[in-house]
Amino acid sequence: MLFQEPVFLVFIAAFITLALVWGVWCVLGRRGASVKKKEDSLGDIGDQLCRISGQISPELFTQIKEEGIDLIPKLVSHWPEISPEIREQLWDFWESQGYIDNYIKRLGSKNEEVCIEAAQVLMKLKNKKLILPLVDALMAPDQFVPARVGEVLLSYGSDASEVMIRRLPELPPEARCQVISILEEFGNPQAVSCLLNELTHPSSQVRIKAVDALGTLGNGKITESLIKMMDDADWKVRAAAAKALGKTQAPQGIPALEKALKDEAWWVRKNAEEAIKKISFKNS
Repeated sequence: MLFQEPVFLVFIAAFITLALVWGVWCVLGRRGASVKKKEDSLGDIGDQLCRISGQISPELFTQIKEEGIDLIPKLVSHWPEISPEIREQLWDFWESQGYIDNYIKRLGSKNEEVCIEAAQVLMKLKNKKLILPLVDALMAPDQFVPARVGEVLLSYGSDASEVMIRRLPELPPEARCQVISILEEFGNPQAVSCLLNELTHPSSQVRIKAVDALGTLGNGKITESLIKMMDDADWKVRAAAAKALGKTQAPQGIPALEKALKDEAWWVRKNAEEAIKKISFKNS
């Protein structure tokens, strides 16, 4: 019979295969067209916002609301070209919808790509209202990635530095250590006074971080404080103080460092020896 002929069966199989391929191609084509249409729409919204000032029109705002949180990365890429008035309206809307909190929470995502994108968006937004929530995020290292939070805070410059200096005395030890490290990265001399206060903190980790930061930020005024830290009960603090004295290259530290050459802890002796070499070389 005809249906049992091998050639006919091959023909049927080929026909079915072509039909399936055509169906898949049509579906992918429609999906691609839909994605492109959406991308064009998002780009169009961004372009429109760049060209206007004052109030966003109701029609355009309707489009923004429909796109929701997915629109934020696209608009943030236009952020410098968008007027301050329009940026404020967008911010107020995103904040009211919980989108800003959502992006802060994404800094704790276990998905690295999500975490990186959130950091990039928050850095581009450059809104001072973000600084306090970000500092608070440092108090929950189990929920957020401290390195990403610190990266965003660093992008905010002196505005973030001033807030962190004010908040430092209120923070628990782990968050204090994070903030001190960020202040060290900022290189803001105004942080020296608050860091000096941290030298008496009960946590040795906080004292170590403060000593490290003072070695980077400090000047001749902090040498005496670092010399006192050479008598700290924790050898790790003494080792950090010796290294910090080497960074300051202040000759006043030589007697304390020479005494430290007989310290019971090897790291203290090693750091003291290296610090003496640095100071002697500079003053030779």
